[in-house]
Amino acid sequence: MADSFTQPFLTHKHEDDTSRHSVDSYEPGSYHVPHPASKGDHHHRQGSEKPKIALHRKLPKRELIVHATSIGIIGILFWLNGAQIYSRDFDLEKDNTQNQQLKGGQLPAKLHELLMLASLSYVVFYHMRKLLLGRNGIPFGLVSAPYMTNSPSMLAKTSFWAGSRRHWPFGALLGLVCILSVVLGPSSAILMIPSLSWFDDASTIPARSSKIYLPGRKEDLWPSVFNASRMSNTTARNCRINPLDVGSFTKYGLACPTMGYMEIYEWLLSRILTDSKNALVFRELFSNTQRQVEIATLPRNHSSTAKKPAEAYMTVATELATRSLGAYYNYMRRQNRGGLEHVAFPRLRTTAHSADSLVYQPVVHVNCQADLYDHGDKSAVKFPSVQSRWVDDGAYEQDPFILEADTGILDGSPVTEPQFSWYKDTREKASSSLLALAIVPVKGSNDTNPEYQSSATVACSIDARWAASDASYQPANSSIVSSNVSDALLHHLVDNEDRTYSPSLQAQYGLSEKPIDLQLDWAAILNGNQSEHGGNGTATKKSAFAIFLGLNSSNNVKASQDPSTTMLDQLGAIEKAVSVLLGVVIANGISRPASWIQMPMILDNSTTTHDGLVPLLFPTQPEETEFFGPTLDNVPLYVVSLKLDRYGYGYSFRNTASRLAMVVLSLYAGVVCTHVVYILASITTKRYAGGSCWHNVGDLVALAVNSPPTDKLYGTSAGIAESGTWRHMVRVHPSGDEHLELSFVRDGPERAGSEIQVNKRYY
Repeated sequence: MADSFTQPFLTHKHEDDTSRHSVDSYEPGSYHVPHPASKGDHHHRQGSEKPKIALHRKLPKRELIVHATSIGIIGILFWLNGAQIYSRDFDLEKDNTQNQQLKGGQLPAKLHELLMLASLSYVVFYHMRKLLLGRNGIPFGLVSAPYMTNSPSMLAKTSFWAGSRRHWPFGALLGLVCILSVVLGPSSAILMIPSLSWFDDASTIPARSSKIYLPGRKEDLWPSVFNASRMSNTTARNCRINPLDVGSFTKYGLACPTMGYMEIYEWLLSRILTDSKNALVFRELFSNTQRQVEIATLPRNHSSTAKKPAEAYMTVATELATRSLGAYYNYMRRQNRGGLEHVAFPRLRTTAHSADSLVYQPVVHVNCQADLYDHGDKSAVKFPSVQSRWVDDGAYEQDPFILEADTGILDGSPVTEPQFSWYKDTREKASSSLLALAIVPVKGSNDTNPEYQSSATVACSIDARWAASDASYQPANSSIVSSNVSDALLHHLVDNEDRTYSPSLQAQYGLSEKPIDLQLDWAAILNGNQSEHGGNGTATKKSAFAIFLGLNSSNNVKASQDPSTTMLDQLGAIEKAVSVLLGVVIANGISRPASWIQMPMILDNSTTTHDGLVPLLFPTQPEETEFFGPTLDNVPLYVVSLKLDRYGYGYSFRNTASRLAMVVLSLYAGVVCTHVVYILASITTKRYAGGSCWHNVGDLVALAVNSPPTDKLYGTSAGIAESGTWRHMVRVHPSGDEHLELSFVRDGPERAGSEIQVNKRYY
């Protein structure tokens, strides 16, 4: 007989008078029919099945092996990615083979996925079996859910949600397992298959040779004040040579701030002739490396309420950093130091261990505002404030710098040739590094004259600062030395359209607190004055700036303009052209070395020159060491650390996909480890509900078919539509001495009944 505290499970079948087939029939009210097993022992022997143990307390060794193996693989994957283990270099010649090997990594990832799914099935079926064998039972809607946990459709079933409302802990476990079963496979593949990226290589370069030594202190290498007195007499004399005279200036003007003017001239000419935004690149002669000037411009604000000048930001890696990285790579390859020649795609980069080992590069901000000149106009010229995003204007509360009309700056206007001059705001709280004034020819028009020669005054304020830079060089891919400042800072600056002060910029990029002090005697060198001989035998001085500005002119009535800006906004075009030119020239000048002695060196055990210091530029010419030896005895050394990265396949958590995969696998490991601790504690306390029954749908159907009928399922032969039916609790309990049956648990305080015995066999 069934337990008196439970309801029979299935309807009773009987023979209809008109058919030989059995049909389901419900009698009014509750009823109970004895199980056939109670009629005689011969019923036990009609089938081929032997009695089985439904509940035992043995240690589940197979289950623990599955759990341990799957979690062990996860531990290996976490170690590979956490330690950033490098696999192999990227090889263009073997690209197809490497792709096939990577695709083959899907197979072990799939096997790991199946192992984890088997592990989760152990967890789910253990708790389902424990609930089925318990006194309170399990919601009817959750009986079949464990067989569907690897299908997301389970989450859309009414039975799942109705049953979960009755027993939310088991429902939550099923929902979590269902989600994990979908994402475990991809997560394992993400961490198991190596990614193509840059990886740190700490073994190729000897630690002794991983530092570059620069003669001088920080303030010598990246000075806060630029003036002509920093130059030697020889350098100052050489800097007077025409910077556009390629033959003479290239030989004698290497340490001049005007070195690179020929590249600027060609760049401007190319922009005008092709109307293209081509890049400006400077080449370092001795290391064959290049550095690109990054340029960002902000348009002029024409609103009537707030007229703002045109803005331009420029930055470029210093020649010293470019030369150091290029010369270091060439030296290590040429002298066969370490294993650098075996790295297919290397990347050298500077890294700072402290504030005393940083590398810097200039960031220049130029604000220019243009005004038209009218005949007879002798008004004063007002220079705009700098208004950089890294400058708090409140710290520089003062009147703008003004040139009064009696200075004669507008004498001779309108002009037909550009004029240029430097100015310095010497007030205590000056917010600018330097001021510049350009008077350029423009087109004028009025009612009586549609086109006549006029002039525009372009007043510019310049704010130049040092920014901490992580310079990098990829010799196998490009000769250009890049940096985080060049790649990120300018984009950060122009993203904010309202151009407001951002206090985080100064700390984020290590910007100097005060602007670099650019003195007028140093700025005068930037003019690049040269003699120009006229037809009557006279000679006049003409600055390189006048030549640069003169490139932007039309044929009849001369007018300066920027090729990438339409003439609908003539003043805006002039402002943009002058601000970009000024920023490029200033950034180039600051980035040049102030002395030829600033040559990079490294420690090398192969020589005893000055305690092993070897110049990187001339290592094969012993006579050159005489140039360094006497000077280094009294010169401090600035140390820059280098790191080597190699491009290839490896493991890491640096990308978002890997970090998400780590979270998924950690969640799985947490579920399984909690379950293992729980069952070990249950075995210790003799409450473990072990067994292998009902692990598939067929087992559960066999149990249901062998159970007596119940009127609670009346009307469900074609399906269940009411969520209340799914919320009923069901359990497995003994019927008689050797049989088990599935039945509904009666609601109310009295739910107890006979329980399944441990290690007992049931039919």
